[in-house]
Amino acid sequence: MGMPTYILVQWHPKGTTKAAETRLLLYHGTQAQELHEKGVETPPVAQWALNAVNWSEMRAEIVKGRRI
Repeated sequence: MGMPTYILVQWHPKGTTKAAETRLLLYHGTQAQELHEKGVETPPVAQWALNAVNWSEMRAEIVKGRRI
């Protein structure tokens, strides 16, 4: 249908307990296979600390519909 798809991953580095160390990673749907194969080593379109997500910035990334 031509609609962009995104994958949002909440990533906790090993041993992380603080929200400031936890990341929210945004991936474009075209990265799904690479994300499956390489995990979070795949470079995200954007990322934020979990306790400081800029929702306006995330919306702007999604609206752009940028493909990797």
